[in-house]
Amino acid sequence: MKTSQSHRGFTLVEIMVVVTIIGILATLAQPAFKAAGLSTKASTFVNDVRVFSEGFYRYAQENGKYPGV
Repeated sequence: MKTSQSHRGFTLVEIMVVVTIIGILATLAQPAFKAAGLSTKASTFVNDVRVFSEGFYRYAQENGKYPGV
């Protein structure tokens, strides 16, 4: 008596196709992540300059001159 067993699972070709698709998507997403990182650094720099500017202005108001002058 022959019994038909169904083997469930993925073939090697199917797994390779999925890995390739994931690699392509990761490659396409990389520039977006870099741009987001640069935008974050630029925002941090602008905020730091604003904070320093306010500090120098406050120092000048209290002491009548800017520091180091």
